[in-house]
Amino acid sequence: MTIDPQSKVRPALGPRPGTDVADLVWQIICAVFIVSFWLAAVVVVGFEPDEFVW
Repeated sequence: MTIDPQSKVRPALGPRPGTDVADLVWQIICAVFIVSFWLAAVVVVGFEPDEFVW
């Protein structure tokens, strides 16, 4: 919280928090590439991870 002890500046809202649209697009593109490489490893190479045992 910012305080103006002399009350010279009018209160105003700042920019909305969150992800920029360009960052969101970049994250989606990266996710698509990661999933496509994983699918290529599973389908083409026949990679199967070891069975998970508790």
